[in-house]
Amino acid sequence: MNQRFCFRISTYCARTYRIATPLICTHKGSPDYKTRFTESFKTNVSSNWNTKSCNPDKMEKNIVKRAHTPSGTPSRSLFILGGVGAIISGVAVLFILLGYTYFRFGYSETTLGVIALGAGLIIAGMGYMGIKRNYGVGTGTAGFVFSIVAGVSVFVNIASFRFASRYYWYRSPSGYGTQWFLVFLISTVIALITLGVMQILWGIAHVKSRDYTGNSGLAMATGRMLILSGALTASVIMAFAGMTFFFISEILALQVFLKSKIPQQTTQKV
Repeated sequence: MNQRFCFRISTYCARTYRIATPLICTHKGSPDYKTRFTESFKTNVSSNWNTKSCNPDKMEKNIVKRAHTPSGTPSRSLFILGGVGAIISGVAVLFILLGYTYFRFGYSETTLGVIALGAGLIIAGMGYMGIKRNYGVGTGTAGFVFSIVAGVSVFVNIASFRFASRYYWYRSPSGYGTQWFLVFLISTVIALITLGVMQILWGIAHVKSRDYTGNSGLAMATGRMLILSGALTASVIMAFAGMTFFFISEILALQVFLKSKIPQQTTQKV
């Protein structure tokens, strides 16, 4: 590749994307590629774009500056909590799904699984608060808030199930059992919708923060899986399929939280 052709490609990239990238000329025999690229860039593009903002010498500093905007003191502890919560909620979902399909768990086992799910969601939400703190992605805060809302709705749902199973099946003459059964149905719908919205927010947080984690492909896959599982869960009708995908999503989220880089580590490697 001769120098003239190399400069033409660089100029085309600058005009198209407003990005000056000297990396295209890093072939052998071009030790002063930055100087020649800058001269060519000024000659061909200075009339269209601001060369100061595209100075190759400042590119590395600009990349590091734009890479992370932490909203607080960066910490890995929130990611660790998010990973622990992902394990708890994932195992709880699997426990509940198997209980409803194969093992036919009783009330005590179901209650245990649902309580573990609610607790796991709240703990996992801390990981998304970590996304906000470490990467400045605001959707992480929304995901944390909805994790609390979803966890509380799950607790309310299992409590209403307790009263419905106690009074409804004995056909209380006063109709007290029927009222609790209706409360249970309503709380179930609300719990599924909040769970779905929470999963969608978690997925968006992963998608937005994918470039900061050091595992963009894994983060993107996790985000898409969570958005899919959230949409199915929020539909209520496809909730079983949605929670199945949610179990898979939590396995992926665990890997994302444990492998994600905090800003200091990423900045040192850029």
